[in-house]
Amino acid sequence: MAGDPRPLLEGAPQENTERPTIRAYVYLQAWRISRRRTPYAIDSLHPGGVRSRRPGRGARLEGIHVFPAYSFSVAFPANPKIETTTYQASDGRTVEARVYSVTQASSLLRMTVADLSGAPIEDTAAIDHAVETLTQGSEIKVDVPHRIGSVYGRQLSIDRSDGSHSFFAVFYRKWRLYQIEGIALSVDQGARAAAIRFQQSLDFTSASAPPLPP
Repeated sequence: MAGDPRPLLEGAPQENTERPTIRAYVYLQAWRISRRRTPYAIDSLHPGGVRSRRPGRGARLEGIHVFPAYSFSVAFPANPKIETTTYQASDGRTVEARVYSVTQASSLLRMTVADLSGAPIEDTAAIDHAVETLTQGSEIKVDVPHRIGSVYGRQLSIDRSDGSHSFFAVFYRKWRLYQIEGIALSVDQGARAAAIRFQQSLDFTSASAPPLPP
């Protein structure tokens, strides 16, 4: 069902096992609603997904993609392209990585998850190495500590050598390195806004979720 333009929760479960699952989506939204205290209210849970209401306005829950096998969720504007590639770890190893991306006219939205489970790597070293790699040849505008729940990392804003601007964050959790990049390919403010929204949408889901087949 690749390329199906329908929202992910309106029909039957998608064939690609890395796509969001209804149950994971329901749990995630319920957790987010309780944590952030937004004025959403769960109306009902049903096989088609989540129905919600927001007093005075329509709730926007679409766009959240949940990947239980890798314990994260992110707001892509469309079904992402999924690729298996390699990543050069800080200790010199070449490890497997998963890249999820959506390319638009004025932005590139990309999420990378690298598996560092083959040998222990200290979290600071893993994050510093990723930041050094991502910022090579670029001008760093912002570099600050960042966290999502109990997961700590770094958040950066850089001017790239090709004229684009990148908003990205890096985290290390349970032997996985997570890199999320929102790249504005033009100086258009709309492109930057889309890149920032994507970079800020990353969340980590329960590590107890059962892994899905590759």
